[in-house]
Order: sequence, then structure tokens, then C-alpha cells
Amino acid sequence: MSKESSAPPARFREAVRIAVVGADAAAAYMALRLARSGVKTTLVVQGEDVHLAAMQRHGVRALAEKEELIASPDILTDDPAEAGLQDYVIVTEQDRRGAQTAETTKPLLGPGTSVVTAQTGVPWWWFYRLGRQFDGQRLESVDPGGALWDAIGPERALGCTIRMVAEIKEPGVVRHLSGEGLALGEPSGETTKRLEALSGILTDAGLKASIVDSIRDEIWEGIWCKAAFDPIGVLTCAPSAKKIADDSAARAVATAMMAEAKQVGEAFGVRFGANLEKRLDQHASKTPVEASMLDDLEAGRDLRIDALCTPVQEMARTAGVGTPIMDAVLALARLRAEVARPGEPRVSAGMLSKVLVPVTGGLQIATATVAETASAVGSAVGEAVEWAYDKAVPISRHTAESASRAAKWIHDTGQGILTTSLADDLNKMLANLVKSAPTIYDKAMDAAYNETGIGGGLHRLFDGSHTLLGAYKAARNAQGDDGIVARAMGMTLGLFRDVTTPAGLPFFTWDQDTYHKVADALKTNFGLPKKYFADLTSYNAADIASSLLSGTVFVFRWSKADAGDFARIFASTGLAASVNLNPLLLVVSLVALAKAFTEARKAGDYKACAKEFAEGAVATATPMAAVSLITAAGGPASIALVASIISGMAVAKLAKKAGEEKYLDALATRIASLLKASGDEVRERLGEAKIS
Repeated sequence: MSKESSAPPARFREAVRIAVVGADAAAAYMALRLARSGVKTTLVVQGEDVHLAAMQRHGVRALAEKEELIASPDILTDDPAEAGLQDYVIVTEQDRRGAQTAETTKPLLGPGTSVVTAQTGVPWWWFYRLGRQFDGQRLESVDPGGALWDAIGPERALGCTIRMVAEIKEPGVVRHLSGEGLALGEPSGETTKRLEALSGILTDAGLKASIVDSIRDEIWEGIWCKAAFDPIGVLTCAPSAKKIADDSAARAVATAMMAEAKQVGEAFGVRFGANLEKRLDQHASKTPVEASMLDDLEAGRDLRIDALCTPVQEMARTAGVGTPIMDAVLALARLRAEVARPGEPRVSAGMLSKVLVPVTGGLQIATATVAETASAVGSAVGEAVEWAYDKAVPISRHTAESASRAAKWIHDTGQGILTTSLADDLNKMLANLVKSAPTIYDKAMDAAYNETGIGGGLHRLFDGSHTLLGAYKAARNAQGDDGIVARAMGMTLGLFRDVTTPAGLPFFTWDQDTYHKVADALKTNFGLPKKYFADLTSYNAADIASSLLSGTVFVFRWSKADAGDFARIFASTGLAASVNLNPLLLVVSLVALAKAFTEARKAGDYKACAKEFAEGAVATATPMAAVSLITAAGGPASIALVASIISGMAVAKLAKKAGEEKYLDALATRIASLLKASGDEVRERLGEAKIS
């Protein structure tokens, strides 16, 4: 049973002070609505500097289906002390340990301040006035050590569940997708004056806040499906809850987890308004395209397992309820999050340089030694040139073959290394070469973003100043009396700084709405995350280095008309381009594929082509795997780099041995027949197209 309170008088609304604490879309949207209704509103945003800066410059913007709302809370800050004491503090996000949330809310609390918990998950005050044998217990998984219980006090708590769906489209901009509703309730189930006042204020602000008799029922209703679907989504990468519900095996797991969660809730007096199967189908039909935990995983954020699922496990142990299916799924989801979390561990640029500098020095010494030795040997050989002439031809051929194999090894190993985290460190090393204070040309290139906040972290795709032409126009307008040489140098330096960052530079400037429509379509129809699409539309220094490596080999091999060489280049570059999302390398790969097919068809021999293809793929994948395994285990850069080189050499040696022993002949023959059949089919279809 729920009810809405009537709107309070305008005089009361203007006197009340409400702080919303959180960096998520719900926090920004609620603060916007409250500010528009005349409430003295504070929005505290911590850990999202770009988002906060955008809202401080332009206010909070909300995009809905039929309208756009803009408002500026009275105070927008990351320091809660600026806001002073509040009547209500609405917390939409909580850190995993609770201590930071306690520290953030402390400056906002006066003698009569109420704290509204509006997060998805079991709140820290759950056992307060529960009225059962569990009354007064603490939830260690939500509030370790009782930090929130002691710092805030459960008597201040009001429960809240959010029935709307919103997302942050870009810094400072919230996209409202559906719903406006909130459910409010006292832990005791009573209807108090503070509860009625808050319900009236929020409803008057357009948030339709209803008072419910049992807020715990509402909270558990929000947990019930998500505690099952979100971890399954992380493990399966299913693009939607509907996909999970439509798969019989995945649905069975979700049903079992929901049944366990229902038993846990019932042990603490939770009442369920819908049967399990009906609620499962409702969740699958209404949940947005991507489960939130999977979204967090792909964005590199911490998963909310501890906030959403772990408390259910803790409460199950307290009540003596078994949850074997949930325990198994959550154990796998935690491991999935741990091994997939990007950037851990990373090999620093300093560590990489410590490896490369000694290696370079050693090569210089070795080169000098070889030169001296070659000179001495040359004198001796000169005295016996007639005798050596008969031996010179086979030796030179052997040397040429060895040099060719070495070139292939360098190319394949280099491509493998440049797909790993060492490529990021190469970017950082190059960035350190030109590290300095921003020039007037840098500021001119970023002027559109600094003024409007367009695109946030993706602003280079939209601001029009980070392509070659756009950068030159920005440099030309930076200072009126500078010369063309100064502009060119300033533009070049600015572009070089940007291309050495992970985001890199765009191939061309996108219209922001068009970009998001295309990205959303690819994500919905093909499951391509937006981050991958951003990588495909831009390039950085490591991408250029990888493409130059293959492009150089490609050019020098062009006149040799060797189908096997081009098949090997295609295998290596194709694998590297796919893993590293390098569009420049993808172009080289496709040209190499076309050249390989052309030369193989001319020679009528696809077997050598197939053998080189297999060797190239393995020779690139091996150092790639070696670096990834060592960096994932926390190994130093020196070990990762040396391991990649040794593994590449070992594969090259094994490939040579396999070729001599003809181990690959049967496999190559089979692959060759498939390649020939594919080529014939393509030519036939092209011929039919021309005739028609």
C-alpha cells in the first residue's frame, strides 16, 4: 500500500535544505528536479572531476523524450563542507567500505538531519527496528566495522527505492529513459512528519514520491532480479536481460538464484507481491538493453557485487538459509571481474625505458664488435678469394634466407608486442619527449571543449579541432601575428601530444548525435561496446607504429610476388588489428589479403600461402600471450619484453623445423584447398554480378 503526500507550501520548500550525494545519473536528475522546484539544493559529486566541472559551467541538463530540462543547484561541489547543515541528505551511491560515505555526509548532518538511502541494494540500517530476533545487528558486507551506523546513526535513516532509469550521456548531461517514481518509507513502517514532508517536496518537484508501509519489501523487490541477472550477464556477456530469460539454461540458473533470494527475504519478513516467474518476465521485458554490472565491467569500473549481492549471502548465513547456486555464480563473477579489470597491473614507461636503454646500448657494442671482427675476417678471406668463390654462392643464399626469416620474426613479434599493454607505455614514453606546459596552440585546439564541454572524454571526435585541417584552422586563429612556420610547428606539436594519449586523434570529425546513433545501433545489434567503436574511429602513436612496421615490410615485399609472404603479413596484421582495434593496420591487412590471393592464383599454388598464414598467426599470438600472462601476474617489464622476444624466436625455430620435417604439409594442403575454393567462388560471383 502506498500514498502520496500533498505538496508543501512554497515558503516551506524555499526554507528546506536538501543535499544529494552521488556522481551517478540519478543524483544529477534528482538535484535538477529539486532545484527547478525552488528547493535550496546542493549536489555533492566526488571522483568525477570532468562531470562536476561541466555541471559547474553549464548547470545540469536532462534529456527526455519530449523535453530538455536545465537547472543549476545552489551549490555544486566535491567538498560537502561548503554546503553546511542540511534538512535531508539523499545518498545515491555508497563506497564499498562505507567509511568514505560516512566522511562525506558528516559535514552535512545537523541535529534534525534525515539521511535518505537511495541505492540499489541492502541498506546499512536494515536491522534497525526490524522487530525480530535480528534487531540491531550490523551488516558487515555493507558497513564494515559499523562506520555508517556509528557516524550517521540509524535513527536518521529513511529508505528509498528509485523507480526511474537514467544514464549519463556525457559530462553534465543526463538522459532520462523512463519512470519518475520513488518509494519512501521509515525503517519502522510508520508514517512520520519528516517522511510526509519529504514525499511532498519530491512529488512537487516532479519525482512522484510515494510513501509505502514496508520499505524493506520495496528494497528487496529491487534486489530480487538484479542479484541474479547482473552476475549472469557478467559471466555470459549477454547483451540484455531478455537474452538470459530466453535461454533455457541461463533462465534455469536465474530462476534458482531468485528462489534462493526469495527464501532469504522471507526469513526477514519480506513480502512478495508477484510470483517468481512473472517477476522474472517483467524484469526481462523492462530492463534496458545492457545489465548494469556488465556495463561497469566493460567501462573498467568496480562491479557492485559487494553492494548488491554479498549482503544477500551474509543475511542468508545469518538466517541459516542455503544459497548454493548464488554462491557459485558470484564466485565466478568475482573472478571474472578480477581478471578482466583493465590496467592491472600495468608496465610503466619508466620500467620500459629501463629495459630498452640497456638493450640498445648492448646492441651498439655488439655492432661495433661485429664490425671489427668482420674487418679482420675480411682480410683473411681476401687472401683466399679464389678458394672462397666456390663457397660464396651457397653461403650468400643461406644468409639471404636467414635475413628473410629474421625480418619475418621481427615483424610478427613486433605486432604481437604492440597489441599488449607495452603499447600504452610506448605512448607514454613518446608523450614524455614533448611534455611541457600547454601552448596557445594547444589551448586553441581545445577551445571548443573548454567553452562547451562537448563530448567529455570523447571531445576530440566532435570538437572539429583535432583533425589535420581542424588543427591548422585552430592554430591559425590562435594568434594573429604569428607566421606560417610557427603555426605549423605549434599545430604539429599539439597533434603529437594528443596522438600519444590513449584516446589518440580522430580520422574525421563526427556530428555528436550521429556518432551516438551509430554507436548505439552497433551496440544493440552486434553487441559492440561504445568504447570499441571510439577506438575504431581514432588512432594513436602505437597504432601508427604498428601500421608503419607492417607497411614497410609490405612495400619491400611488393615486387617479389610471393603469395606466402603476403599471407603471413595478412595473418599477423589481421590478428593484431582485431585485438588492438587498429583501423590503420586493418587497411594494411586487407590489402595484404588481396595481394596474397592474387599472387596465389597466378602461381596456381595455395599451399605455401596456407603454411605462411598459419606461421604468421602463431608467431604473432605467442608473444602477445606471453606479455599478457606476465603482466597479468604482476611481472616486471623486463621479464615481459624478454619473454615475448624468446617466445617469438622459439616459434620461428619450431616453424622452420616443422617446415623441414613437412609436419605442416597435410594441414597446409587442406587450408590451400579451402583458400582456392573461396577465391574461385568470389571470382564467380563477381563475374555473375558483371553479367547481370
